[in-house]
Amino acid sequence: MKIRTLFLTLLLAGMSWAQRVETTVFFTDMLTANEVPAVTGVTATGTATIGVHVTRNAQDAPTAAVVDFEVNYTHPATEFTGLHIHFAPAGTNGAVVIGTNLSAANPVAHAGGAGRIFRQVTLTDPAQLAVLGQALQQPQQFYVDLHS
Repeated sequence: MKIRTLFLTLLLAGMSWAQRVETTVFFTDMLTANEVPAVTGVTATGTATIGVHVTRNAQDAPTAAVVDFEVNYTHPATEFTGLHIHFAPAGTNGAVVIGTNLSAANPVAHAGGAGRIFRQVTLTDPAQLAVLGQALQQPQQFYVDLHS
């Protein structure tokens, strides 16, 4: 009887520490007309695939996440200086809430035409995880942006 009780206690303790990983993928078209204000005089298009891999604890709270940014584009720019997720609905400028390492100090050079950018971001900060949770619940309140 003691062995069964010990086994059941260990099993329940292990279940309370269990974590799970969930993956959600978002696809979107990137058009200059979607910018605020709309960008004119430039022919550029793209598609973004945003993969979100969230680790959750037994209480279903996010403990860590990895966000994959994959952008395939056609653009005349010679470099890209930003790739991130903003908090705002379509047609509104919003604050950057999840960024990559792409910046004016760390640009991606480009010869013009078609190309691909991939960046992966790891999130462990509780504030960023909370924003990510909101993005997963209300994706229409967020948008991805590639700056040139």
